[in-house]
Amino acid sequence: MTDYLSNFTAAMDRQWKAMNDEDAAAKKAGTWVGRLFSESIADGFAYYRVASVSGETVTLDHVDYCDGYKVPMIESMGRVVPLKYVSENIERRDRTSALFAR
Repeated sequence: MTDYLSNFTAAMDRQWKAMNDEDAAAKKAGTWVGRLFSESIADGFAYYRVASVSGETVTLDHVDYCDGYKVPMIESMGRVVPLKYVSENIERRDRTSALFAR
């Protein structure tokens, strides 16, 4: 059991790093595509990545991380949601991260 937990934790650590590396690269490039979007749900978070931007909407790809939670509202919309909803979420996370990095 210990090996299973160690392997699972290591895999989640690698995935978390990859998700955040892609998010940082997209942020540095000044694009929404590739940015990581999350919403709290149940006892954790649902994670999505911005796949494309079209006018005032974005298409999100679900990221199967840890529990793989999904947001029913986002799923019911075919993962096409307002850019404003996503951008405000991401910008809030960026501001919070910057605050705690000081």
